[in-house]
Amino acid sequence: FPSHDRSSGSVGSVAIWYRIVKNRPLLTPISTKFLTPIFDMSEPDKLIKIIEQYKVPGQWFIDRGYSGIKANQTYWWRRDWDLTQEIWYLPKSLDKNKPFDIDEKRTLTHGLGFCPFIWVKNLPGAQDNEIDGLCTFESAINSQISIHQQLSQAGRGLKYSSEPMLLLKNPESPDGQMVKGAGNAIVVG
Repeated sequence: FPSHDRSSGSVGSVAIWYRIVKNRPLLTPISTKFLTPIFDMSEPDKLIKIIEQYKVPGQWFIDRGYSGIKANQTYWWRRDWDLTQEIWYLPKSLDKNKPFDIDEKRTLTHGLGFCPFIWVKNLPGAQDNEIDGLCTFESAINSQISIHQQLSQAGRGLKYSSEPMLLLKNPESPDGQMVKGAGNAIVVG
């Protein structure tokens, strides 16, 4: 997949978007961070809808030609794919009671008869009803945290346990003897 992070699905899942661009197929992997898959209840392996939704600042919409948007306000952005359409929605305020309105101008009919995505779980072992597989790096994450903590403590221990010395000027030292050590001060005459 050109210009894409090939490890994006390693944390649980990846969605592969199937499109026809200029009469040729194009497969694009998409991070599932903001995607919600909906599978057919009678055929649990059949994807019937993908919902993509997240919050964006108003300026993002203004830059893309939307009107009636406040630049300093945050809005919901949403797009759905189903068996026949790619449905775009107009920006929606964060008010939960207001429904999404379809953006007729940007919505298109693909007419494929299937949801144009392949949902790929990373590793087996998760429950069948879960949408994500297991993370490739899960066991390594705990080891990495442990290594980081040990290195941090070792560095701190070196700084705090290095032989601290205190220099005191004492002109009345009787014998001029000086004993060097972590618990002793350097006393000079």
